[in-house]
Amino acid sequence: MPLVDRFVVSVDIKGFSGLPHGRQERLQLALARVLDAAAETAGVDRERWDRRGDGDGEVAVLPGDTDLALMVGPWTAALNRRLADHNDDHLPEMRLRLRVAMHVDAIRPDPGPLGHTGPALITLARLLDSTPLRAALDAAPEANLALMISEPLYRKTALAEVDGLRPWQFERVRVDNKEFHENAYVHVPPAMRPPKPPKSLKPPKPSRPPASDRRGPLDWVVPKGSADSGRVRLDMAPPPEPEPVPAPPVPEPPVLAPEVRHLLDGIRDALEAREIVRADLLTTRVLLRAAERERQGCLRVADGTGLPDALFTEIDDHWAEASGGRWGFAAQRLGSTDVALSGRRGELRRLSVLFGWLKDVDEIVPEYAELMLRENRDRPFFPTLRNPEAETRTNWDDEWTSTALSVHVRLRNWER
Repeated sequence: MPLVDRFVVSVDIKGFSGLPHGRQERLQLALARVLDAAAETAGVDRERWDRRGDGDGEVAVLPGDTDLALMVGPWTAALNRRLADHNDDHLPEMRLRLRVAMHVDAIRPDPGPLGHTGPALITLARLLDSTPLRAALDAAPEANLALMISEPLYRKTALAEVDGLRPWQFERVRVDNKEFHENAYVHVPPAMRPPKPPKSLKPPKPSRPPASDRRGPLDWVVPKGSADSGRVRLDMAPPPEPEPVPAPPVPEPPVLAPEVRHLLDGIRDALEAREIVRADLLTTRVLLRAAERERQGCLRVADGTGLPDALFTEIDDHWAEASGGRWGFAAQRLGSTDVALSGRRGELRRLSVLFGWLKDVDEIVPEYAELMLRENRDRPFFPTLRNPEAETRTNWDDEWTSTALSVHVRLRNWER
């Protein structure tokens, strides 16, 4: 049987064995989605990996043409971002934190479930289960993952300073696990926390002058004991009346582009025809078009700030008229005043429960077809801001989260 060098990687969920069965199942699904999304972001084809699920993690043998530096660098960074997205979007008990091990060494084909055996997989298991890797993750409670790479992989990537990797990013540790005694290198990516909102900038209060210096325009200071003591000088001319300041012109409402106007008319026509789903999809589309984000298929949180009030008002008028005021942006804003919005992903889950999109904050986001079965007139269910065409992509729920947060953060400053 051929013996070849291959890149191997393994991940393990921290604290998995102590969780209830139902929570374990949800974390297993979340792990698969996070790994798929990280691979897509880094440009890695996971369909070519030989993988084996281990309940609380995964072991994979990658193709012979795998870019080692890509896996150690961009893929790990993408995995950290995806874990941050998941953890920011869920309650603490559903937090997903990983130990990750990587190695490159010899393997050979095997009829077992992974299809391979050999020294590479034995070393990988020792690294993943090592005390230094566990300690690194425990020492950084805010971190999403801790990575350990073997010394051969370290020499080929970080020590060679390939693709942005540098030796100082890794800490050398000693792994003593059973009969395994070798050096390895640990890297803990920084936790990705949303920035704190800036403090409001208030103009400084003018300093109050001493009482002796506070004089009006007709005040006259006369030294005590002088001949004029006790008199009031009346020959001072009063100050001139200030010139009236003209009122600022009332700005004209923004003129919506013809293609945006066409889509708004489509929403109205669809609702009049009781074609709720079509109106819902057109609502998402018109917001993407107004922000010039149709090609990307989603809004970033910052994109909402550039959308005009008039656009939200017209969309809301159509939905409110069709539902007797139960649906629309005004109803959604009114029904969510208790949820503080700063653009953090977990906030959308709380909104989703209020609107009827999710049954609870831990539920996996349903695909659009399933969501439509939950249509609810007793809650501000529409518009959902979903884009079903994007559901062919691995990270479609992340794109929807970004779009919905962009809109609802903007709605807090919407003036009808």
